[in-house]
Parts: sequence; structure tokens; C-alpha cells
Amino acid sequence: MNTMRCCWEVPGAHLQAPVWLDGANMLVLVDRAQGTLRYFAPESGESGEIAVPGQPGFAVPTQEGSLLVGTARELLVLDREGSAAREFLLEPGAQQTGLVHVDARGRVWFTMEAAGEAAGHGQGKGVAGQAGLVRYHDERLVRMVFDMPQAGGMVLDPEARELLLADGGAYRVRRYRVSRAGSLWEEATFLDLAGDALRPAALARDSEGGVWVSFADCGLLHRYAADGTLSAQVDVPGEEITGLGFGGGGAEILYICARTAQGAALYAQDLAIPGPASCAVRTGHADIGLITDDDHH
Repeated sequence: MNTMRCCWEVPGAHLQAPVWLDGANMLVLVDRAQGTLRYFAPESGESGEIAVPGQPGFAVPTQEGSLLVGTARELLVLDREGSAAREFLLEPGAQQTGLVHVDARGRVWFTMEAAGEAAGHGQGKGVAGQAGLVRYHDERLVRMVFDMPQAGGMVLDPEARELLLADGGAYRVRRYRVSRAGSLWEEATFLDLAGDALRPAALARDSEGGVWVSFADCGLLHRYAADGTLSAQVDVPGEEITGLGFGGGGAEILYICARTAQGAALYAQDLAIPGPASCAVRTGHADIGLITDDDHH
């Protein structure tokens, strides 16, 4: 891997959930400090804000060319002209959408953070409360895992048959098998990090099944092979890593959001092993999740 480079600094910001937009050759990110979306084009250096109603937690591309944006109250579809329309009204409560993953079937998996976590911005700064993982597709929201005080990142394999979920409160990364309908079963431990007192936060899975893991309250970044062995370690400048995402035309760059003393910075790390092909959301009712099947295996 080549030397890490800083490609963008944003004073007063708190960046997370970097997502690459194929075709536009840019990243869309959430700024939790300012309550808005931001975009950044690495080649030109162009950047700006995207105003959305509510407090955004993530934004991912749809197959129709728009963005699906998760806020504390609802899922919104934001078209290319900037007009927002409600896709789904979330359950009322003091929660916020957080980290996100789109699987190969176009389903959206994302965390719901307890109010203290959302207010604290930092992934390791939240207070204890209900947090967990949900799945959205076919105009339906399914609660998957809700027994964690700290909601971490998640990744699925390209076939959407295995899910890894960061459980910072227990110092581990969980592994689940995923049914064709999207239900989770056979929970096991993929990584036990209690001995090193490391709380996993964001995750990114590359094309060989290796998993990049960031940790709460530090700039340490690890890559673990598919069998769970540590294969690489990177020290990222800044106080804490707040987001990970693959980007570039061939997903050959790992983009890393970091909290700094001045605000936020975005770093780029060239990879020998690229990330997987990006996936877009299928909005509306498309019967992609076999919703007649049991969601709780």
C-alpha cells in the first residue's frame, strides 16, 4: 500500500459514512456537526453541501440515480434537482440513523443509534441506551438486532449470505449467517478484541473477504483476513476514525473520515486488494426480500 494522503479538510465538521457515487466520481458524506450532507470530488477537489430536511445519518445511491437519505424521522429520496420525497416514515422515538450498507440485492442495512450516541457525534462518545441494526426493503423496515448499547458498522459478503456487525460495547465483531429472505441466524464471534481493549466501530470488507476495522476513540485501523487473523495495521492522523468507504473507479481506494482538533479530515489509502463492486438501493416495493418468508429464523 502506498503512503496515506490527506485529500480534504473541513473545519468544524464531523464527517462519517463516506459513499462513492459511480458515474459522478465523487463521495457523498454526512456532516453530523452541521446536520447536512457534503460531497467531494477527489480528482478536481470540488466540494459543497447538499441541504436535506432533518438530521441526516447516511446517504446511498438508488438504482434510479437519486439518493436515499436516512434521517432521525424518515427515509427520504433526494432527486438530482434536490427535491426530497418521503420513502418511509420511521418509528417515532429519540433515535438517529447511522452507519449503512447496501447489499447485492439492493436492500439497505443501517444502524439506529440511541439519542445519546447521536448527540455525542463520536462513535465512542455515546451513552448507554438501545441501539442496533435494521433492514429496509420493499417499503418495509425490519428490526434485526437491538441488544447493543453502541451501534457499530456492518458489512455483508457479495452473495449476502454472511453479515459482520461491530459490537463495541462487547469489544467484538459478531458474525451471522443470512438467509435468502434476509433473516439472521447462527450468531458467532468473528473477532474478540477484549484482550486489547479495542472497541470496533466502522467496517469495510474488501473483494477477498478481508475486513478493515476502525476503533472508537483512536486513529488505529486494522485489516483482518477472512479467517480473522490480523494482516495489516495503519495509523491514521487525527483523534478518531469516524467512517470508512471504498472509492475510485475500481474501488481501489479506502477513504477514511477522521475527527481532528480543527474539525474533520478525509484521508485516502491506496489498496493492493480493492473493495467490492458498489451496490445501489432498489426503492419502492420490488419484492426483493421475499417478504412472505420468515424474517426471524
